[in-house]
Amino acid sequence: MSGDILTADILATEATDGEVRAQLGDAALGKGFAQEVAIYGVDGFVGRPNPPDAEGNAAQALYLQDGDDAQIIGTRDNRWADKVGTMDEGDRAIVSEGAARFFLRNERDAIVLYTEHGTEGKGMLLDIGGVEGEIKIINGAGPSFITIGPDSITMGVDGGGTLTIDKDGVRVTGASFQAVTTKVQLGDMGGIGKPPPPLPVNACGIGASPAVAPSTSVFVAGL
Repeated sequence: MSGDILTADILATEATDGEVRAQLGDAALGKGFAQEVAIYGVDGFVGRPNPPDAEGNAAQALYLQDGDDAQIIGTRDNRWADKVGTMDEGDRAIVSEGAARFFLRNERDAIVLYTEHGTEGKGMLLDIGGVEGEIKIINGAGPSFITIGPDSITMGVDGGGTLTIDKDGVRVTGASFQAVTTKVQLGDMGGIGKPPPPLPVNACGIGASPAVAPSTSVFVAGL
């Protein structure tokens, strides 16, 4: 196939059965000249360009015109270029008008997902770092966070409490700790995971001495 390679604004798009077609024209003038033009791109990736804004800025199409036939062979939209940030060789990014964006970081073998909290505009981040071997989830300005390593999990709030689980056990740090439940069992009583009997001898005492009564819900035993 031979023809001319031209550029135009993408005025509108539609998607039918997963196939995206576009209307081409001049967004500043609000005039179109080609309808239902097929968009050729990378296989496995389907996207609809953003519509023009009120100032007449629009996504652009690089298209092949062969007589009355036209096919879009490339698109770009520089309105969102600043959301990409710094890219190293081999990096990939997917951005759009909203806050949500996707990054593939080549040197770190990392996938990074980012968006912002709808009401507060605070960042929300998921970073899957292959080189570091860690998954990090960060939410808000606090922030609250979860870090998952190959042999440990830590979750908490910056400046507040944290919970760490690793091969050495479970550690809770913070200003206070509360277990709000019908029964609290510290240590093993007849097998890991088995509930204690109704009134074991290792029930915690309640009340001031000497009138101490055994608790029916809090139990302590050594492993």
